[in-house]
Amino acid sequence: MNYAGLCLMACAVAAVFLDPPTGARIDAQTDRNPTRIEAAWNGGPKEAAPQKAPNRDLSEWEATNKKTGEGDWQAADERIPQDALEAGNEDGLLLYSCRGAHMGGMQLGRVRADFHGCHIGYGGREVEVAPYEVLAATWMEASYGETPAGAAPAGASPALAADAPFRVTLLAPCRAAWRGALQVGEVRDGGCVFGFAGQQVMVDRYEVLVASPWMTWAPAVPLALDGIAIAGGSENGDKLYVCRAAAGGGLHVGKIKRSALGCSVTDGRREVVAKRFELLIPRWRTGTEDSLPVSALPQGRENGASQYLCRAQRSNTVQIGRVSENQAGCHIGMQGSEAVATVYDVLGQ
Repeated sequence: MNYAGLCLMACAVAAVFLDPPTGARIDAQTDRNPTRIEAAWNGGPKEAAPQKAPNRDLSEWEATNKKTGEGDWQAADERIPQDALEAGNEDGLLLYSCRGAHMGGMQLGRVRADFHGCHIGYGGREVEVAPYEVLAATWMEASYGETPAGAAPAGASPALAADAPFRVTLLAPCRAAWRGALQVGEVRDGGCVFGFAGQQVMVDRYEVLVASPWMTWAPAVPLALDGIAIAGGSENGDKLYVCRAAAGGGLHVGKIKRSALGCSVTDGRREVVAKRFELLIPRWRTGTEDSLPVSALPQGRENGASQYLCRAQRSNTVQIGRVSENQAGCHIGMQGSEAVATVYDVLGQ
């Protein structure tokens, strides 16, 4: 079966998940403390499981996420979580989506490693808000081959069966601590399976990626991951991004880092590196000053109006801001003031 055929097969069985500016003076302001969420894993574990996100009631999460798209925000405390969504760049640094309480609303903006808060554009100024939250993928604890309800099916493994021509097993992305790193793979054969040093490794305690409407898959090429991919793990100081590729008669979930020449997956016996692969990426929809995409997902609010996460090209950078139902354009806090972009992308489904 060729690669295209495998992708079509996976799309049919996993349709629930598939589809595709430095400042001058900054005014700091702190309003109220948003709910603190346990910090995501930062740095390599010492042969132990990574820190876990708190358990949530899944039915409540699904109801909230379907209505507002706000299910994947994590508290940050002057330290950007490992899983934070990369959405922009400036001065050679990555920018991450953030939100914080300001003037009675939940405002959307940008944060980077050397900021002390979430930078928003408000009232003509660039305002730094703390504490704040960042948008990040959600991972749930699991073990011994369990795939929790709400997991994100991303691959498929056909296997011969006695009572049918073939059987398809859905594969969900997972991650597990292994030798001082946080590896990314797929739930299969009773655990989280991933490739390491040419071999296939299975760990029985792991985390599984939860499906989010703002995620999708898209074809990609090696060495072109900056600002577009969703990170899931880390190894030797390098982020590992979630990818998938055809191998061993199936469509398998794996990992890739910026310097890699392909997506590392397993074919049922060993680690293989596929040069043709897809990346898990955020779903950005095009918007303009006069048109907000109907598929945009609300991530903030003010005075009863929903706000949406946007990004736009500004002065050879990609900036992050907010667009509102009653305010035209993408509003960005940068260089000490509030800029408005009339053409932008908005995070949608």
